[in-house]
Amino acid sequence: MKVITDGQPGETAYPLVVIRQMVDAVHARGFRVAAHAERTGRQILETGVDSIEHGFTLDEQDLRLMADRGVGWSPTTTCSCATSRKRTDGWRLRT
Repeated sequence: MKVITDGQPGETAYPLVVIRQMVDAVHARGFRVAAHAERTGRQILETGVDSIEHGFTLDEQDLRLMADRGVGWSPTTTCSCATSRKRTDGWRLRT
């Protein structure tokens, strides 16, 4: 099951206790839970999800915790430089 966990900036879409209840119910039926967590990765780790999708705000400590718990990560790998015409490092888009 995939649950969207991002709400307003700095908040989860649902209270953490509700997400934890969803995770427990899904696990009780033998399935796994993926969390669509762009900005709420650290908070969501505490709910027992099996993987985090995106995880823009995850840091090294979070990744170590995920590894210890066997939590998967599907990072978003995009080239944000392609969306900008002006860069400060000298790299330029071909036009």
